[in-house]
Amino acid sequence: RDFCLSRGLGDVYKRQEIQCGSLDEAVEFINDKLSYGDMDAYDNIAILTNDEADAYEVYRQLSEYTEVTLITNQSVVYSGGVVVLPKFLAKGMEFDAVYVMTDGTYKNSMVTRHTHYIACTRALHELYVIDVMQSE
Repeated sequence: RDFCLSRGLGDVYKRQEIQCGSLDEAVEFINDKLSYGDMDAYDNIAILTNDEADAYEVYRQLSEYTEVTLITNQSVVYSGGVVVLPKFLAKGMEFDAVYVMTDGTYKNSMVTRHTHYIACTRALHELYVIDVMQSE
């Protein structure tokens, strides 16, 4: 689904919600968007994950196809480009395009809802919320 939303600051950006059956499928979707030039106009693109373990796995898979940077608690400098980081490190940052990866559990508590809200409001122009279905 595509939506146009206002951030309350006069900026309007595109929001799209995507369902993926696995993390691999989600990474493939992101790689396709990056590879086909859909993001060429943007200097700063973030992929926000639930935690550092997910961030590392997304980084590992994406780095096979494109230049990407991993930000963790030990990282110091971000200088633009495509970056993968956990949601909790994104507060205070803004990116041209943001891919927020979620497993749907953010609705379970006030803390995870707030973290999801912060992640979604990092986008200046385009936001992709990718719901990765949990395997049972």
